[in-house]
Amino acid sequence: FSIAIGSAGANPVIMSGLPPNGVKGTAYSHTYIASGTTPITFSLTSGTLPPGLTLSSAGLLSGTPTTTGTFTGVVTATNGVAPDATQPFSIQITTSGDGTDPAPYVPTAADHARAQAPLCADASGKTSMIIRVDVPPGAITGGSVFCRVLAQDGEFKANAAEIGEQAVLDMGVIQAVDVFGLMHNGSPELRFNLPIKVCLQGSGRFLYLDATTSPRAANQLPVSLEGEYTCATVFNAGLVVLVSGTPEAGITAPGGVGTSLNECMVTTNHIMNLRVGPNANSEVIMLVPYNVTLTAVQRDGEWFNVDYLGTAGWINAAYVKPQGLCGS
Repeated sequence: FSIAIGSAGANPVIMSGLPPNGVKGTAYSHTYIASGTTPITFSLTSGTLPPGLTLSSAGLLSGTPTTTGTFTGVVTATNGVAPDATQPFSIQITTSGDGTDPAPYVPTAADHARAQAPLCADASGKTSMIIRVDVPPGAITGGSVFCRVLAQDGEFKANAAEIGEQAVLDMGVIQAVDVFGLMHNGSPELRFNLPIKVCLQGSGRFLYLDATTSPRAANQLPVSLEGEYTCATVFNAGLVVLVSGTPEAGITAPGGVGTSLNECMVTTNHIMNLRVGPNANSEVIMLVPYNVTLTAVQRDGEWFNVDYLGTAGWINAAYVKPQGLCGS
């Protein structure tokens, strides 16, 4: 006989913020979002919704409130993988314009961004101070970028095994954040339409484990220093890690001048030689595995200057898939 033991999947985690207050007689809408193995079902497991509002199994809380007051309860997300995710709510329904019951505060786009990513700051840095993320409009069509802190100031908030690379742990993790995309229906999205800038608090080497590659490999990114933050640009979902060491404003290697690049990444199509210079006669430093995504900071003809695990060198452009502004 043959018995296959599969993974049960990932339990749900509610990523959306708390539902806002509402106004009697005014249309209301709030969407619950959760990560985890799909499909995910939302339900009211205790308490009472404001009269006139209903919660769909897909997580849409909508309708037109008919009664003022404060209504509390608990919404639960389930997908068959324990434990379920729960989120208590308190929704105040008011009237407006009568001089005694002021209209509720209307959340701004920045408020929604902070609510949807409670562990990840937006560009203004008003939530978690260890990370700032600059997400341009349209980075994900029909979705948003979220973050989850794995390690903060050298202390792991999640299982250290989620890093997935013992070599990274051995470097001395200062900050570690999982940056990912979710569509509005809750399904994951690994690729971004536009690059995003991620800044981690502190000074050190900035490593990136691209979620679109398997197995994920840690690549050191060129950085910019902005106050007390170390910043780098990423093109896809993945893990960003700040480790001990001296940050590099740019990664270069001897052997060529070439053209400086910005926002260029290349993925290897073969096992490749990392060479000292941009030619086939240069000394081979090491081998770069298949299907690894690297940041290219320079191009000299048919050669890219990249960094692999902290070692800078040149790889042949004919055997990589470029992404971004990579020249020609």
